[in-house]
Amino acid sequence: MKNAALKIVRRYFCFLLTLSEGGGSCGIISKFLNRFLEMDKKEAVKTLRDAVISHKKWVANAHALIEGVPLEKDKVPVNPTECEFGRWYYTVGQNLNELPGFKDIEEAHDNLHNTYMEIFSILFGEGREPSFFSKLFGRSHKVITEKREEAMAKYYILEEQSKVIIAQLGQIEKVISAMGDKQFQKYNP
Repeated sequence: MKNAALKIVRRYFCFLLTLSEGGGSCGIISKFLNRFLEMDKKEAVKTLRDAVISHKKWVANAHALIEGVPLEKDKVPVNPTECEFGRWYYTVGQNLNELPGFKDIEEAHDNLHNTYMEIFSILFGEGREPSFFSKLFGRSHKVITEKREEAMAKYYILEEQSKVIIAQLGQIEKVISAMGDKQFQKYNP
């Protein structure tokens, strides 16, 4: 029964992703959904650590953008639900939403994406819609030194916001590790 439900959920998310962005992220969703199927504490901790790694990669991509490195569209999502971490948080991560501190991550994550959008606006112009990304990818951009310095100042804020999210995930990891197996199963029905 659980396997059948997982397949339906996976297909639904892949269908939605296909409609919104060509379906390139179905593997990511499937990976996280599979990991939560019959998950034990050890696997939950691994999933949290993978979420941290994914988040760190996204922050590194923001830095690369400031340096003028052309990036693929999926490497620099503006919306908090579009990055790999956000996809995890708003899907299978919600199994953990009753844990102390889990819901606090959402505000920190939203703030991080707002700062990223400020960096993008500094580099590529005020009031640009995310659709401007289509013009950005696949070619180099020369960023004026003054704009780059202003963007780097925002990037340092972004790094601090990232550290908050990582610390929050670390706290959740500690809570899970301290639980008994039976108590943990409450979060993995």
